[in-house]
Amino acid sequence: MKPIERWAVLVRSALVLLCLAVRADVNRFEWRQSQKMEVATPGLIKVPVPLETMSALRPGAADLRLLDPSGGEVGWYLERPLQFVPESAIQPAKSWKVTLGRRMTELLLETGTPLPIAGLTLETGTGSFLKAVRVEGSRDGEVWEPVADRLPVYQNYQGETRRDLALPARSWNWMRVTVDDTRSDPVLLTGVRLHRVTQTIRTGVERRVARLVSREEMPGESRLTLDLGAANLDVVAMEVMSLEGVFTRSASIRSRDLENNAWVERTIARGLLYRELGSAVGQGSTPTRMEVRNSSPSREVVLVIQNGDNPPLKIQSVAVEVMPVQLVFWAQQSGRFEMLAENPLCAAPRYDLGVFAEQIKTAEPGTAVVGSLVANPDYRPPAVLPLPFALGAALDVAGWRFRKSLAVVRDGAQQVELDPAILAASRSDLGDLRLVSEGRQRPFVLEPMAGLRSLPLEVTPADEASRREFSRWKLTLPREGFPATTIELDSTGSLFERDVALFEEEVDSRGLVGRRILGEARWQRTPGDSTRSLVLTVRVRPIGGVVWLEIRNGDNAPIPISSVRAAYPLTRMRFLAPVEPTTWLYYGNPQATRPDYDLRLVAARLMVADTGSVALGKEEGLRGSGVWHERVFSSGGTWLFWVALASVVVGLLWVMRRLVPANDPSAGSPG
Repeated sequence: MKPIERWAVLVRSALVLLCLAVRADVNRFEWRQSQKMEVATPGLIKVPVPLETMSALRPGAADLRLLDPSGGEVGWYLERPLQFVPESAIQPAKSWKVTLGRRMTELLLETGTPLPIAGLTLETGTGSFLKAVRVEGSRDGEVWEPVADRLPVYQNYQGETRRDLALPARSWNWMRVTVDDTRSDPVLLTGVRLHRVTQTIRTGVERRVARLVSREEMPGESRLTLDLGAANLDVVAMEVMSLEGVFTRSASIRSRDLENNAWVERTIARGLLYRELGSAVGQGSTPTRMEVRNSSPSREVVLVIQNGDNPPLKIQSVAVEVMPVQLVFWAQQSGRFEMLAENPLCAAPRYDLGVFAEQIKTAEPGTAVVGSLVANPDYRPPAVLPLPFALGAALDVAGWRFRKSLAVVRDGAQQVELDPAILAASRSDLGDLRLVSEGRQRPFVLEPMAGLRSLPLEVTPADEASRREFSRWKLTLPREGFPATTIELDSTGSLFERDVALFEEEVDSRGLVGRRILGEARWQRTPGDSTRSLVLTVRVRPIGGVVWLEIRNGDNAPIPISSVRAAYPLTRMRFLAPVEPTTWLYYGNPQATRPDYDLRLVAARLMVADTGSVALGKEEGLRGSGVWHERVFSSGGTWLFWVALASVVVGLLWVMRRLVPANDPSAGSPG
């Protein structure tokens, strides 16, 4: 090594040690949890961060602190292979050749690099396709070794595109890519790019089975809420095991985040789940794999599978591949170190260690023994933090129309499901919901669109003898303004094709009856059709409590309707509350503004906490709420308007009659 290079290495090493040996004063009393770590030998240390610790930390590990045996702060660096940017340098292959064979396309390429190759990107022409790919590698161009098989590549297929192939990082002089053209026409390959590994890639990916929290079937999609076991996980891929035969489904993985006191979903990965004809089906079959390569900030994620007009998939299990996260630091001494976690108020540290990531990864580190994560016995909650059951601002309930009591059976986290009466009387955005105890608001978190609930509707035939080309039914909703999302119809008929319309009648100011179309669809059924029912999407929310279903028969005989069910959005509310005092749920105020509570600090834990089930009491109408005013001037109270108008007209006629003088009978006739 030249002298100047030797000095550069020494300076660089000194900078690394200087940055890793940061010392500062940390008030350990502000952290809720603690974890001991035994370091036997001083020097550079790399240790996997336990999943329980990652789950206790804020996103990005902003509240992680490391203390040495004397209590001083130690700088650290998280080695997260999935978040290295760039993970690999992309370059075109040195040379490549495409050969079109019988039911397959072969791409032979010379890599031209001694570095490991962790992936390929196929460049193709336009069009839509779904293909399976086999990849092989060779060092002499004669002897080939399998690298990966049955990897999916697709372009504009069900709106998704993936032409990247993730491969085990190995060095190859030659590579061969075989595209299966058995079930579709060949694809035009216009090039290939190599993902050269420019840094050490960690191995030891852990496979974990996710716990299915809930599954909800919605029109055209399935929603599976999965518990990954911890938050802040670096997810490599997700594997879905299904015993279905042939299928293709567009899918996405979403995490929840708090926004405007409600949970919103953010997509962290998109892809395609599929199984081709001829693939093994059974207990020993291979699960369909979806690449994620992203971090999940929350412990629970939602797998959304787009079914379209296909039936939902029968899913046996879902597993995730997780990449371990390494804590890297410089120990100036041996002894007992301490990791601190869970501080919702502290700022993220700035150690400026990222610039030395390459040097850190190429060094030979030592290790440490990590203990269990336990509650910090010296923790003192800051005075600025609210008590667990602290109440918010006072609320003037004069503008609210209804309320229900909540039967809390134990102190702590609570969950209540909003019933159809509450959803119907509330605003469409649920911005008028309030929890109140002793005149003051209790903060809450909404979980809207957590699935669907359905209930049967009362159906009354209303056919008119003069209009036999139509069949009409009267559907009575559970309540005026019921927020139905779909109407499901079933019939005993076996062969028909009809146009179906859902509407409600509305009366204008002149008393004329018109139609307000809520939804339309075409219903088809053939013999042997497994899809028995029609799911009609309600595009416009009803106003009244009665809607009409009309089926155009033409010259055909009417079809019988055996059942009608309405689906509405499942909505949950989570909050902290003791048994006493009584908590009330107020709703029904169109003029209310959306509440804004300081819940972001505890919302993530509230969503995964063990909650008590809360029962709703009877609805109470509130005086002075304007209910009578709405009923009078709504479409359902038009008759009151006409009665009032008739009374005014009669009163005016009586006044005019008194003002006009009566004729004098004693007066002579004119002329």
